[in-house]
Amino acid sequence: MNQTTTALLLFAAALAIPSCETPQQQSAPPSNPAGKAHAKWVNCDESEPKVPGKYEQTDVGAVVTLPNGHKYITKNVEDAVQLIFPNGQVFSSETAKSDANPAFVNEDETLVAATRRPATQTGDLHIYLKGSKGKYRELPAAHRQVTDVLGNAYDNVGEGVFALRAISGRTLTLWATERRRDGCYRFEFKLKVAPDGKIALAK
Repeated sequence: MNQTTTALLLFAAALAIPSCETPQQQSAPPSNPAGKAHAKWVNCDESEPKVPGKYEQTDVGAVVTLPNGHKYITKNVEDAVQLIFPNGQVFSSETAKSDANPAFVNEDETLVAATRRPATQTGDLHIYLKGSKGKYRELPAAHRQVTDVLGNAYDNVGEGVFALRAISGRTLTLWATERRRDGCYRFEFKLKVAPDGKIALAK
């Protein structure tokens, strides 16, 4: 075997041996390590919320009258705002003062929600669930639960003011709102509230 043939065989053998070096991978685009989405904030508009039934403001609060005649009354009393249900139950929000925000009631009246404002640029969300015996209970720390749900899903939604916009079935439509130097901004989202009170984002 001559030198040329030997050199060719050695070169071919070298090509057949897998390289020990790992191929250089292309760098992936930066991603959110927590897998959170980025909320799209837009300028607030002047559209009216879709309050179910007939809504009217009074000297001491507000009244929502459903098509069946049931009334959900928001009433300002000393150092509190009350929500009075058709069955006579009364829930008080001691942090809120002089509030006329209406209650949002779903079609079968098993889910009720209201925003209460302790101050101008604040808003606490209250959620009420109807049990099998017709009595309502307030979901504990609903505002905090919603804040946590949003914080787990979006990277740019903090503890904003929540404004109710609509209710359908067991889904609430809300705005998270922020006042900025150049005006008011909002981010709309939907919440699904299970009969047991579990809250989750809805599509």
